[in-house]
Amino acid sequence: MRRVFLLIVFMLSGCNLLNTTQEPPTQFPTQPGIQTVTPAPTISAEEAADVIFYNGVILTMNPDQPRAQGIAIRGDKIIALGSNQEITAYQDDHTKMVHLGGRTLMPGFVDAHTHLLNDAGQFGTDLDGIQQLALENGITTLGNLYTTQDFLNEMRQYDADGKLRIRTSLYLIYNTNCGDIVGDWWKDVPPTREPGEMLRIGGVKIFADGGSCKRPALSYETSPGSGLGDLLLNGDQIAGVVLEAQSLGHQVAIHALGDRAIEAALDGIESALDGQPNTFRHRIEHNAILRPDLLPRYGEIGVVATIFGTFPSCVDFANPSPPPYNEWEWAWDTLLEANPGLHVAWHGDDPYIRPISPILELYGFVTRNFADDDRTTVCEGKDWIRDNTLTAEQALPMMTRESAYALFRDPEVGTLEPGKYADLIILSANPLTETPETLLDTYVLMTMISGNVEYCAPGSEALCPTAPTSAAGSSSVPFGFLDSPAPDETISGTFTLYGWALDDDGPIDRVEIHLDGEYIGDAVYGEPRPDVANDYPGRDGAPNFGYSFQLDTTLYNNGPHTLSAVAFGPAGDQGYLIPETLNFTIEN
Repeated sequence: MRRVFLLIVFMLSGCNLLNTTQEPPTQFPTQPGIQTVTPAPTISAEEAADVIFYNGVILTMNPDQPRAQGIAIRGDKIIALGSNQEITAYQDDHTKMVHLGGRTLMPGFVDAHTHLLNDAGQFGTDLDGIQQLALENGITTLGNLYTTQDFLNEMRQYDADGKLRIRTSLYLIYNTNCGDIVGDWWKDVPPTREPGEMLRIGGVKIFADGGSCKRPALSYETSPGSGLGDLLLNGDQIAGVVLEAQSLGHQVAIHALGDRAIEAALDGIESALDGQPNTFRHRIEHNAILRPDLLPRYGEIGVVATIFGTFPSCVDFANPSPPPYNEWEWAWDTLLEANPGLHVAWHGDDPYIRPISPILELYGFVTRNFADDDRTTVCEGKDWIRDNTLTAEQALPMMTRESAYALFRDPEVGTLEPGKYADLIILSANPLTETPETLLDTYVLMTMISGNVEYCAPGSEALCPTAPTSAAGSSSVPFGFLDSPAPDETISGTFTLYGWALDDDGPIDRVEIHLDGEYIGDAVYGEPRPDVANDYPGRDGAPNFGYSFQLDTTLYNNGPHTLSAVAFGPAGDQGYLIPETLNFTIEN
């Protein structure tokens, strides 16, 4: 996997991109429209935040307060969101202040249906390794949708050992993916809804048709003589299972790829509910072949639909759906138009559908193209698939609050609100403003669960307030930012690079500048940066934490180049400053 590229979005004011020489500004600009932090009033220790993220783009996924500049966290919970001035009211001497530099902070991704845990071996790893991979991709809550009795026991022990890092809901299988009934063991395992529990019994999983074993149940033949696929349970059979499950308090999640299976699932849920609201939040999984006459029934019954973000466009299917049936495939926009207000959640279904990255799943939603985890293998979707693209504004709530709703986790996670758990991620760019193509270059920089940093991308230590720091007797790693030029900026003449660097062990020894991977000289270190001194109070040498370097661009060819800044601390440790690699263009 390519190395994480970290983006800085500070914008320079009064800067001609094709000018010759510029001096570092005496006042360093913030993201446009973001206020400068002012000193906070004195508050009690009980009211103060442990961590404040500010000067950012906070996407809350809460329709009542969709945006904020900052967020305050105490312990494992969010205590406030608001403007920079509002949020710094929660600051006291012990509060860790994290300057986001305009980066995007949002709820962690919630995968309503995956097999990451029970099929970790398909990734060549174990539970520890697969959790780490999920955290690196910003997944903070998930539903494991294939839980046998043995795997339930394994996960309970794993949780009891304190190893479970991601909020997990287990769905107990009624039948296998091949249709075999596994017995009544699940009836002795009640669902759980305890606030704050990491491991939850979410409900019962039912397979209505084939997919990974056998074939989806269709109402049409994909080719002459191909048959109609495999319906594992009809509507009456499903109704019986749903009735028994809900009598025990269980939600059901019904695997249904083909339209005949979807119809059976709708029939079964409708019969079991008997005209009552779907307070159990019974779900239909996948919903891949959406026959038009079935669409309005989702809203009428109140079914929760979980859908894929990515269509496997790189796969050459042996028996693809012929016209006009191909237009029924993955018709997400059509489903939404037919059912305003319907709860529709995203699911990754890994490892059966790749990629694991929710960001690449978002790319799939908005383009209907497939991008593999290497981010270089991209296959365009067919025309009938591309007709049902969604916007990022539609898809992101499905990947956060709607998936949390599907898992009964919405009182705790899925949106950023006071009282909810501090499960959040920082991204290198704002997915709501990125083009589909640049989504491929968007990465998770930090993943936090319950106020604890569970993943910190290399070079992003300055964004990770509770990431492990130096142990006693060891040295820390320098950190800071390369503020100018901005990512993808075009420069010419003699251009002033600038930024800042700190080390917990003491003064910075030097800052090296590298162009296209080659060392070109040391920056001048020790220039005033009162903004940094305000963020990191009590440091020796304050406020002189800045550096600058005069780059004569006429010595290099016109065209694209890369820059890196490497700071060296008093103990000799070195740290790449954010962004680790900055892309820019020379044009003389």
